[in-house]
Amino acid sequence: MEEHVQLKEITALQARIKTQFPENQAALVLDALALAEQAHAGQKRMSGEPYIIHPVHVADILMDMHMDYESIAVGLLHDVIEDCGLTQEDLIARFGTNVATLVESLTKLGKLKFVSREERNAETLRKMLLAMAQDMRVVIIKLADRMHNMMTLEYQDPIRQKQIAQETLDIYAPLAHRLGMFRISSELEDLCFKFLHPADYESLKDALEKMLAEREPWMAAVRTELYNHTVSLGISPFEINSRTKHLYSIYRKMKKNNRTLDQIYDVFAFRVIVPEIKDCYAVLGEVHTIWKPIPGRFKDYISVSKANQYQSLHTTVIGRYGIPFEVQIRTFEMHQMAEYGIAAHWMYKEGVTSPNSVDKRLNWFRRFMEDQSDLQDAQDFLDVLKTNLFLDEVFVFTPKGDVINLPVGATPVDFAYSIHSAIGNRCVGAKANGRIIPLDQPLKSGEIIEIITSNTSRGPSRDWLHFVRTSEAKSKIRAWFKREDKEENIIKGRDMLEGAARRLGYTLPELLKEEYLQPMFKRYSMSSINDLYATVGCGGLTTNQVLMRLIEAYKRDMGTEAPPLAPAAGSLTPVHAPPQGGHSSQGVRVKGEENMLVRFSNCCNPVPGDDIIGYITRGRGVSVHRADCPNMHAPNIEPDRLVEVSWDNAAAPVSFKAEIHIVSQDRARILADISIAMSDMGVPILGVNAHMAQNGLAIINLVCEISDTQQLAQIVNRLKRISGVQQVHRTGKQS
Repeated sequence: MEEHVQLKEITALQARIKTQFPENQAALVLDALALAEQAHAGQKRMSGEPYIIHPVHVADILMDMHMDYESIAVGLLHDVIEDCGLTQEDLIARFGTNVATLVESLTKLGKLKFVSREERNAETLRKMLLAMAQDMRVVIIKLADRMHNMMTLEYQDPIRQKQIAQETLDIYAPLAHRLGMFRISSELEDLCFKFLHPADYESLKDALEKMLAEREPWMAAVRTELYNHTVSLGISPFEINSRTKHLYSIYRKMKKNNRTLDQIYDVFAFRVIVPEIKDCYAVLGEVHTIWKPIPGRFKDYISVSKANQYQSLHTTVIGRYGIPFEVQIRTFEMHQMAEYGIAAHWMYKEGVTSPNSVDKRLNWFRRFMEDQSDLQDAQDFLDVLKTNLFLDEVFVFTPKGDVINLPVGATPVDFAYSIHSAIGNRCVGAKANGRIIPLDQPLKSGEIIEIITSNTSRGPSRDWLHFVRTSEAKSKIRAWFKREDKEENIIKGRDMLEGAARRLGYTLPELLKEEYLQPMFKRYSMSSINDLYATVGCGGLTTNQVLMRLIEAYKRDMGTEAPPLAPAAGSLTPVHAPPQGGHSSQGVRVKGEENMLVRFSNCCNPVPGDDIIGYITRGRGVSVHRADCPNMHAPNIEPDRLVEVSWDNAAAPVSFKAEIHIVSQDRARILADISIAMSDMGVPILGVNAHMAQNGLAIINLVCEISDTQQLAQIVNRLKRISGVQQVHRTGKQS
C-alpha cells in the first residue's frame, strides 16, 4: 500500500513538472526528485508514510506558488544534506552552485541550537533574514516546508504540537504576512489555532459552517447582483468570488473587541477582480449605489498601499435583511500579489527578478538589514521585529503629500528618520496638521507631519531611544552617538560595567578574561574590549546582558554555582540594604559610624530611591552622591575615603533638592503653565533659570523640593504632557 501511495504522489508531481517547465529545466527538477527518492529510501515520517512524501508535498506547494525550477529542486532536496549524508559538494557537482547553496542555507537553519524559546525564535528569524539578503527564495522554500509540517502536525505528541504551533504563530505566519503571502499566512494561522486552542477552534468552525449553510442562498443572490452590475459597466474580463474570513482572524477579532460571531462585519466578503485600476473605482461606485456603505469602513489600499505593497479597495455595506458584508475590488495583478506576495514576482526562470515591483516590496527588508548591526541581543532582536514587521501600521503624509508607512505607536522622530538620517539628527520639533506636538506623541493615520529642524542642533537626545518604535530610528540615533561620542562611550560603558559588577558582588577584572570575552566578541561582531565598552555606553547592550554571560562563564570556569565573593574593600558600591550599625542623619545611614555629619552633594542632588555612595571629606563629614555621579569616578578619588551609605526608610521625612531640565517650544505662558503644574502637584519651586536657545527653543531649569524618586518621576511625566514641551529630565540623569 505504501509503495502505491508513493508511486501515485511521485507520478503526479512528475506530470506537473513536465507540464510547467521547459525540457531542460524539467530535466534538472526530475533529477532532483530521483535523488531525493534514492536518498530518503527506507526513511519514514511519524505518520508511517515514506519520507519522500514530505519533499514531494513541499515541491507541490512551491509549484502552486509558480516558483522557478531551482526552487522546486531545492524543495525536493532540502533535507538530503541533514538526513542523508550528502554534502554540498555532491550537490554542486550534480545541480550547480545555486541549488547547492540554497539547500545548504536551509540546512543551517535547521541546525540552530538555543538556550530558550525566545532566543531560538529570534536567532532563527535573524538567520532567515540574513539568508534572504543572499536569496529571497530561502524563506519562500522554508515557508512551504513549514506549511507541510503543520499540515501533518497531528502525528507529533501534544507537547511538540503546541511548541511547533506557537513557533509558527510567532515567526512563520507573521513573516509570510509581511511578505504579502496572505494565502500561506492565513493557512498557517488556522493550523496553529487548531492545535493551540482546539476547543475554541472546533466551536468556531462549527458555528461558521452553520452560518455559511444558512446564508448560502443569500450569498448566491449577492454574487448574481454583483455580476449583473459589473457586466453593465462593460468591464471584461472579470471574476467574482466569495470568501469566508479565516478562522484565526475571526477568533482574534472576537477576543480583541469582545464581540460575538454575529458582530463581526467582514466574516463574508466578495471579491471583484478586474483588468485595470479605473475599473476598480467604477465597480466601487456601483457597489455603493446598490447597497448602503457603513461609515468608516472604506479603505483605499490602492492609493495608499500597505508596507508589503498589498493593494485593494475594501468597503463594508449593508445587504438585504440587514446583513453586513465586505466587498474587495482589485486588479488581476493585485490579486496575484495578495495571494502569493513576493513569490508572485520571483522570475528566476529567465535568470532575472521582476524589476520595480519587487524592489518596492523589499524596501522594508533592505532598511531592516541596514539596521542589523545594532540588533545584537536575541530578545531585543525579536522585540524589534515584532514592532517593525508584525504590527499594524499608520499612514501619515509629508507636507508634499507623500505617504509614509510606520508601525502603530511611531512618533515624529520615527517619521523624521524614515525621511533621512540628517532630518532626524537635526530635528527639534514637529507639527501634525499644522499644530505643534511633542516628539514622543504617537502619530495617527491621515496626519500631515512636518519636522522642524535646526542647523544649530547638537544632535539627537538619548531620551529618544525610550520612545522611538522603528529599528531604523534606533539604529541611526545609536550610530550618531557612537560616531560623536566614541571615547566618552568607552569610559561610560566601562564605568557602568564596573558599577554593575560590584553590585552583583564581583570585580570587573575577574570577569574580563580573554576566554570569557571571545564568545561574546564573536556573538556581537566585536574585535576588542573597547568595542564592548562603547556598545554598553551608547545603549546598544545593557550591563545585565553582558554580565550575565560573563558570570556564567566565570562560574563554569570556577566549577561552582556558589554565591560570588563579597565586594573588595573600598570599592565604589551602591548599597540597597541598610548597613549594619550607624545612626541616621538627614535620612541617611553611614556604615560603621555614629553621629557623622552628612551633606548632600550639589553636583548630583541625590534623593531617596537613588543608589548612593558616600565620600569622607576633610572637615565637612560625609558627602553623599548618586552612584552614577561622574565626580565619584574621577581619577583623583581616593578609594580609602569611600564609605557605604544607605537611605533610612524609618527616618522622619526629609525634603531634597532636585534640578529638572526642560526643553520646550518658546511660546506665551509656558513658564506659567509649568508653575501651575508644579503647584497642582504641591511641589515647591526653589529657583528658575530660563533662556532662549539659538534654535528658537526655550531652555528652562527648575530647582524644586521633593521627597523621593517616585515623586520625581510623577513630576517628569506631568511636565511632559504640557503643550510644547519636548524634553524633560533630571539634570545629570536622562529619564
